[in-house]
Amino acid sequence: MIARFETRCQGEGVRTNRLAGVLSGLCLLLSGCGGGGGDDAAGPTPLPPAVTISSASSVDVDSAAQFSSDLGSSSKLSFKWDFGDGSSSTEAQPSHQYATAGEFNVTLTVTNESGETRTAAFKVTASRTAMVKSAVCSGQAQAGWCWQRPLPVGNVIEDITFVDASNGWAVGGGGQMLKTSDGGLNWTPQASGVTARLSSVRFSNSMTGWAAGDNGTVLRTVDGGAHWTQQAAGFNSFGSTGTSLTIIDPSTAVLTSGYGEVRYTKNSGNDWLPASGPSPAAVAANGTLWYFAYYGGVLKSTDPAHTPVSVLPSNWGTSFQAASFVNDSHAWVFGTTYDSGDPATYYKPTLWRTVDGGATWSQFVPPSLGSSGYYSPTGFRFFSATNGWLLIAGTLYRTTDAGTTWSALTLPTPAGAVYAGEFIDDNTLALRGQDGAVWLTRDAGGAWTRLAVPGEATQSMYDALRVRITAAGVLLSYGSRTYLSADGGVSWQRVLGGAPEEATGALSSLWFFDAKKGLAVSDAGWLLSTADAGLTWTRRDMPNSYYYGGYASRLQFSSSTDGWMLSGGTGIKRTTDGGQSWWTSAGSIPDSSIVDFHFVDANRGFNVNYNGDLATSTDAGQTWTKLSTLRYGVAGLRFINANEGVVVGTNGYVARTADGGLTWSLRPSGVVDHLRRVMFQTATVGWAVGTSGTLIQTTDGGMTWRRIPVPTTADMNDVFFADALHGWAVGTGGAVVSTSDGGATWTLQPSGTNRNLASAYFVDTRTGWLGGEAGTVLATATAGH
Repeated sequence: MIARFETRCQGEGVRTNRLAGVLSGLCLLLSGCGGGGGDDAAGPTPLPPAVTISSASSVDVDSAAQFSSDLGSSSKLSFKWDFGDGSSSTEAQPSHQYATAGEFNVTLTVTNESGETRTAAFKVTASRTAMVKSAVCSGQAQAGWCWQRPLPVGNVIEDITFVDASNGWAVGGGGQMLKTSDGGLNWTPQASGVTARLSSVRFSNSMTGWAAGDNGTVLRTVDGGAHWTQQAAGFNSFGSTGTSLTIIDPSTAVLTSGYGEVRYTKNSGNDWLPASGPSPAAVAANGTLWYFAYYGGVLKSTDPAHTPVSVLPSNWGTSFQAASFVNDSHAWVFGTTYDSGDPATYYKPTLWRTVDGGATWSQFVPPSLGSSGYYSPTGFRFFSATNGWLLIAGTLYRTTDAGTTWSALTLPTPAGAVYAGEFIDDNTLALRGQDGAVWLTRDAGGAWTRLAVPGEATQSMYDALRVRITAAGVLLSYGSRTYLSADGGVSWQRVLGGAPEEATGALSSLWFFDAKKGLAVSDAGWLLSTADAGLTWTRRDMPNSYYYGGYASRLQFSSSTDGWMLSGGTGIKRTTDGGQSWWTSAGSIPDSSIVDFHFVDANRGFNVNYNGDLATSTDAGQTWTKLSTLRYGVAGLRFINANEGVVVGTNGYVARTADGGLTWSLRPSGVVDHLRRVMFQTATVGWAVGTSGTLIQTTDGGMTWRRIPVPTTADMNDVFFADALHGWAVGTGGAVVSTSDGGATWTLQPSGTNRNLASAYFVDTRTGWLGGEAGTVLATATAGH
């Protein structure tokens, strides 16, 4: 009231002199009483030159994002938020949950009482990060490609080492690096920074270690694997596969490539120098290197830079077969000596022993070993100056007097059935029989426990086997799979690697109904389903399926319920309940050579087999009618509509139809590589992939094609586009390439695996899955970056 009256006093004072005096006095009186001090006198709320939005730049679609500005929540200002997805808010500090993944431009417009405005912009990336929470990923903080199946990873683990009973590391394909701090029960990823297969890892203590792998890859850590630094070994051999490591001390190590080249370092890997000797067989505590060769005898070196010195040369009539080195002084060699004067046993089992570092050797024939000289030992190991093991001709011997006498132990399997032994310590030994059975003793052979993993097929006697005793129990590795038993072998859980029944076959087709529900089918005749974006997958075998190979399985749905599946070489199956049940229509002939199919609507579909026979259905696949025959070696099929379609195959073969498959015309592809799959983004734009990094594009509905360069020579197995700009192609050796400009340029993405990848599916430009060999499922919430 006072503010309004003050304004009126000022106005009336202009109109008349008479009223001016009266009103001026009254206004003066009011002013003296405090009148005229209202809010309007101060003017509108001032706005700063610029407004800043506060929010997380990356948010999850399953959580609400919080937004605010540096203007707080003043009631005198009006706020208008545009979240970039069609939603808005007038709150000062709103929350908003994005329904889809993507990048969104958020804008805020602030207006004061006088109509003055300020505008601020902010970019938010919404992702479905919950689907890869705690997963092992190729990038940091659940970025890149993340393992969903098997868990924690599906890479082939090439080597596992423990520095004590609790702390260990595992390395494998795709630069995989894992660490355990609880004896192997749980494994957490460590970023190796490389994509090459790592084949060996060794630590000198809990902090300092090296890892080595293909193509001369060498890594070193000084913080327990939290960070790895790449080093240059300088191998000359092409590929340098199968590199192995020998650690002498925290600064000294020896590398041996798969081709026999040897490098050594004495300065923590700053320099790797050529070594003149072979790969060392053992390293003593003081750094003494022992070498053993069947025909070269025993050599010794106190410096890997020097040429090893022969300390026990071979000679005629002598065969060195195995050696064991305990320390810098004590060593044993097992072999045979030829005695022509003893027809009963021409080849006598013989031991050579040194207690002075190889300066002198004693040679003797233990009578208790009998005629075992006819055979080569499959295990020979000393753990002290007196106690040792010998496994030969199916018999296990033990000595406690430095090898002078040996006692045969009673084995849990018949004589001759034991193939190999792994000597863990003086009392602990694992045996593997020719039938694949694994037996463990913890008391020097007094009692034996059979280590039988349920569901694991009998292991070939030639397969790699490792048994380790850790703080968590017994670790048993079957090739790429590792199991843990905390109760001495009674029960087991798989801690590394995939299920044994999925060792063959690949997930060659994926289909997602939405961001949560999806299916994956293998060419070995089993199906996976998920209802939580791949956090969990349920597996079931399909009836009457068998392994066909060649990534010949396919999935397609025309609705959330109606779809088709080509699985395991048994023809095309149909579902009307979203994949819960499948059957082959009575009128349909299951053709085991079908390689691809495609439905253009709910009823009209086409299929083609490897021989080039093309058939069509007009009743959703219940019956099929042969239309034409193309050439042998067809691999992929897609129709743009009921009339126009394209097939691709071997040697760059591309054919096109414009009359529903009745007739076909050859189209020049520009390549001679084998084409494996074809897809169309639109009625005119399509893609096909094939061997040797082949990627070709058409922009006129398949009439003409041109090769698009990609940064890989891997065989490409599938291509998928989420929209007109964003696409991915996948292939062998874990190859993934992506484009964000409609295919004009392609970038190689680290996938974190060297498993062969066969299929890709995206529900938006950031959320996708890859399927591959041995049940591999990789997922990304960040477009693979």
